[in-house]
Amino acid sequence: MSRRKKKKVKLPCEICKGEHFLSTHHIQGRDVPNCNHSSNLVDICDNCHREIHMGEIIIEGWFQTTGGKELIWYNKNEKSLTGESAKVHIFGEKRESDSTEPPD
Repeated sequence: MSRRKKKKVKLPCEICKGEHFLSTHHIQGRDVPNCNHSSNLVDICDNCHREIHMGEIIIEGWFQTTGGKELIWYNKNEKSLTGESAKVHIFGEKRESDSTEPPD
C-alpha cells in the first residue's frame, strides 16, 4: 500500500465497482519515476488488490476517453484491450510480457 492512507469511508472500487474500504495500488510499481503520480495510482478494494498481485487481474493503465479518464484492465484469461504489453506485478516481482497476450 502506498503512503496514502487506506480510505476511511466506503467508496466504489475502480475495478469491481463494489463499495468497500479502499487502498491505493501502484499500477507500474514504485520503482518508476514519479511513482506517486495519479496516472500510476488506482484506489481498489482488498480483494481486487490481491487478485492483481496474484496475476488474475492485469491493469493496463488510465486512458483518456470521450467520457473522461477510464481505467483499462482485464482478467488474465482475456486478451489485452489495448494490445499493449502490460507489466504485471505478482507478489512484488515484475514480470514483463513480450507479447500482447496476457501472462499464463
